[in-house]
Amino acid sequence: MLIDNKGENLAEKWLSLDDEQPLPEGDITVSIARWLEDKEALLSRKGKLALRILGDTEIEALKDDLNHFQLIILEFPKFTDGRNFSLARILRKRLGFSGELRASGDILADQLLYLKRVGIDSFDLDEEQAKFAKQSLNELTVRYQTSADIDTTIFQRRG
Repeated sequence: MLIDNKGENLAEKWLSLDDEQPLPEGDITVSIARWLEDKEALLSRKGKLALRILGDTEIEALKDDLNHFQLIILEFPKFTDGRNFSLARILRKRLGFSGELRASGDILADQLLYLKRVGIDSFDLDEEQAKFAKQSLNELTVRYQTSADIDTTIFQRRG
C-alpha cells in the first residue's frame, strides 16, 4: 500500500522494471545496475524516470545524475538495516535532491516518523504496517532538533 508522509493513500503511477525487461514508454523505476548499464537509452525515452537503490549504494557517485530522477526509492531489505536513513538525509541535505523520496520494503510503522524526519515523502508498506501508519506519522508534534522536515527547533520558535 502506497501512502504519503501524512498517512494518506496514494495511487501508484510508476512501472517497476526488472533489469532485463525492454524499455517501455511512460514512468518507470529502474535499479542502479540498469541505470549504469543503459543510461543513454533511459534518458532518450519518453516518460519520467525513478531509481531504486539499496543502503549500500555509493550515493555520492550519483550526485551528477540526480537531476534525471523525479523519484528515488530507498529499498529496505530488513527493518533492522538503517543505512537508508542516512542515504535519505544525504540526498536531501548534502546533495540537494528535491524530488520524491520513497521508502519501500521491510519497514515498520514505528520507523515512519523517523523516515519522514530524514526527508522521506512516501512509503510503500505492507497491509499490516499501513494500518498503523497515520497514527505513527502524527505521534509526535514537537521536535527538539532540526531535520529534513523542520528548519527551526522548539526553542527557536519560542522566542
